[in-house]
Amino acid sequence: MLADNIVEIADTKYSQMETYKEDDGVYVRTIEVDDYEEDSRWLFESIPYLFIIREIGGIATGAYSDGSSSIYSENIYRNSNIGVEGYLVELGYMNVDDDLDNILQNNRLYMKAITESIRDFYKIENN
Repeated sequence: MLADNIVEIADTKYSQMETYKEDDGVYVRTIEVDDYEEDSRWLFESIPYLFIIREIGGIATGAYSDGSSSIYSENIYRNSNIGVEGYLVELGYMNVDDDLDNILQNNRLYMKAITESIRDFYKIENN
């Protein structure tokens, strides 16, 4: 809904990038497990890296532990909605002239699209 509203309200288009694409305007990337020690790889095999960044403390707090490790006990809240959820909204790249021009010219429309998406999601009346 957020990506659709941004495209519609800000009169822009979806990214043409295909790598890590889940849907129009939605991308998910997981950690490259080869960058980690063997006993830590289980932790990163299917968890999106932005989720991992969000979970301050990471492995030290057991935030991702599903109980499959002999070292860390299960965190029963790992898949719950308890905690702060967030979205990373990338509207373009400042080093791409067309993207930067579009962001500068449409910044109020982008803000409107994001605001309306939040209002729609939480069913907040527009005053």
